[in-house]
Amino acid sequence: MVMHLRFSQISGSVPSEFGNKLMRLRTLTLTNNSLTGSIPASLGNLSSLGVLELSFNQLEGTIPHNLGILKNLWFLGLAHNNLLGNLPISLYVGVRTSRSNTY
Repeated sequence: MVMHLRFSQISGSVPSEFGNKLMRLRTLTLTNNSLTGSIPASLGNLSSLGVLELSFNQLEGTIPHNLGILKNLWFLGLAHNNLLGNLPISLYVGVRTSRSNTY
């Protein structure tokens, strides 16, 4: 299941119910809206989630540590919000890095 709601003029908070009722969700895109509040920790329940894009909103608070347990998550977009703190260490576990040579 894919949910693309970018540029939809959505305001308010990200519903915590997303993390409890949309268990087959693979992509959640809520970019460029007017979302406020914090990122619900319940999004960490979305075990099929590969893309979580919340950039260009007005989200506040810290990034829930349980997003790092999402084994299928390969893209996390959080730019241009008012988030505080560091990325949870759980997001770094298993990350592969690549090297590129510059000539």
